[in-house]
Formats: sequence, structure tokens, C-alpha cells
Amino acid sequence: MPKFNFFKRKQKKKNFLVIEIGLEKITCAIFEKEQKQIKLVGVGKKKFSSQEEVFDSVLEALDSLAAIVSDFPPTGLLGISGGSLETITTIARYVRDKPKKPIDPKETESILHKIVEDLETKDKEIFFSTVAGAKIDGVKVTNPLGLKGEK
Repeated sequence: MPKFNFFKRKQKKKNFLVIEIGLEKITCAIFEKEQKQIKLVGVGKKKFSSQEEVFDSVLEALDSLAAIVSDFPPTGLLGISGGSLETITTIARYVRDKPKKPIDPKETESILHKIVEDLETKDKEIFFSTVAGAKIDGVKVTNPLGLKGEK
């Protein structure tokens, strides 16, 4: 006799929604947890210029996210940047020891740590740093990973 599993629970997706209300932009993203990794499913963004626009901007960011994902997860996180958050932009000039070797994440990480160590940040704590753009030997690139060059 065949075995039927009528009452077997369907495994739920482990998706969650993140809404980040920044100083000038709302970002909504859905992530999916797959075993021990988290995968980005989709992102919606909307800029705003005043506090009165925040609510509508959240709705518009969620609407743009809804255009690329099929449904919203029941679990979510909300992050709000306050007035105490400050962004520091730094231009760093760096000569690589091994210009013929492709740039890898470890090299990028060590450069960012060196830049952070050299910053004068009295009464401030740096908790995030990233490469926003780069020029490698005079050529502008958005992501330096995997590229070769000296400066």
C-alpha cells in the first residue's frame, strides 16, 4: 500500500525583511537564510529630503521591492540611523607590493584597516568601512576585486 503524507508540514522559507531608515534614504531588502548563509533576494530604495517624507518613502521603497519579489516574509528588522551617525569619506593613495597579483578580499580588508587606524577619530567609533570606488593605475573601477595594478 502506498504511503501518503497528508499531514506532513511544508518547510517554511526562512526569509526576513530589513527596513533601514537612513539619513537620506530608505532601503528595504529581503534576505533568505540557507543553512548557515544569508542570501540577498531583492532590494528597494527611495531617497527622501525631509522628515515628513519618511513614511511615504518607506511605502515607495517597499513598493519597488514588491515589484521584484513574489511575497513579503512575516519576520523583519527595522534599523534607524540617528543624528549621532556620521559618515567619513577618505581618499587613500596606495602603492601595491605585488601589482601583478589580482586584488583579493584580504588585501582590501587590510588596506581598510590601515586607513581606519590612521584616521583621527576622537570620541568616535568606526564600525563599518567599504571601498566606494577606486582608480587602478588611472582607470576608474567600481569594484577592484580581481583586478591587477600598482596604484
